[in-house]
Amino acid sequence: MKIFTHRGWSAGNNENTLRAFKKSVTYGADGVEFDIRYGVDKKTFICAHDQVLNDSELTFE
Repeated sequence: MKIFTHRGWSAGNNENTLRAFKKSVTYGADGVEFDIRYGVDKKTFICAHDQVLNDSELTFE
């Protein structure tokens, strides 16, 4: 059986961030499920679940 986290290890981390993805591996997950969306320019990819982001979801690592 494989263990995957949904949007990363969110306990103490923002979802869909590199930190949350790395914590998933640290705690033994086999993989991470996350959402990819096109940016407005249709050239940039954004790792986000919702089409509209609020300020609390914007994290730069």
